[in-house]
Amino acid sequence: MASSGRNTNNNSPSQKYAYRDEQDNTPPYTYSSRKYRNTERNSEKSSERGSENTQNRENYSSSRQNHDSSRQTHDSSRQNRDPSKYRDSNTRTRQTRDSDRDSRAGSVRPVTSRHKEHIKQQYQKISEYSTKSIFNDVDLKLVVQLPQGEDKKEWVSSHTLDFYNQVQMMYGTVVDKCTPETCEIMNAGPKVEYYWADGNIVKKPVRLCAQEYCARLFAWIQEQVEDETLFPSKISEPFPKDFHKIATRIFKRLFRVYAHVYHSHHNVIVTQGQEEHLNSSFIHFVLFVTTFELIDKKELQPLQPLIDKLMMTIN
Repeated sequence: MASSGRNTNNNSPSQKYAYRDEQDNTPPYTYSSRKYRNTERNSEKSSERGSENTQNRENYSSSRQNHDSSRQTHDSSRQNRDPSKYRDSNTRTRQTRDSDRDSRAGSVRPVTSRHKEHIKQQYQKISEYSTKSIFNDVDLKLVVQLPQGEDKKEWVSSHTLDFYNQVQMMYGTVVDKCTPETCEIMNAGPKVEYYWADGNIVKKPVRLCAQEYCARLFAWIQEQVEDETLFPSKISEPFPKDFHKIATRIFKRLFRVYAHVYHSHHNVIVTQGQEEHLNSSFIHFVLFVTTFELIDKKELQPLQPLIDKLMMTIN
């Protein structure tokens, strides 16, 4: 054994620790030496923290002065601002925000100036479509009127199912051309895009391709019309109190299929020789929904030029 009382065996695990302590020139395994070193380290850390805190206070003071200067500049600019322009700016901001919110629900989106010319050309194209129909000798205005003694809800209910079948068959003639690649979104020209939400499974409106949108729409309507609590099949059973609201929601979405087909697949309809049938179905649809106030007029805007032209043929 060495006289120092330490184990000098190279295989001893304490040799490394002893060597490290000898480098520090302090005896190993002594409480007082550890306490001394800890006190010294704490003093150094405290000094470092003090310098760091001083630097932080200086940085904060500098940033505060910059903030106050920016605030004064902002207040000065607000005081020099024309109040009328400020109000107009706020109004435009609110209008844009409201339009963006409507677009997510499927209504008209704000349009930038670079799109206006394209939209004008698209609407011009719509207004030039043929208005030929198979109802040339039929008074459609009289056809859609509520028959005497007929229940209004029953009349609307039967036409809901009728137009649902018509629109589904009409879309079936173009579904092969309406693919996720050709129609990435459900739209009606460059100005209008429709988002899907059913209020049950999909509560937040989502963007879908046109084919997926129509598939979900038809399944959703089928579920509605087969619900006896919404569309009772027995005469003795009453319609729900909010039946008009239910029908309005269905007709509004059926119109979107017409709008998409006219804007995106009219050439396919013409090639198939189905233009007269499409026009006949659509003008019948428009007369019915306007007579019974089942669609807000602003929802008809994507096809308004064509509607005006078709209306002239039946007056």
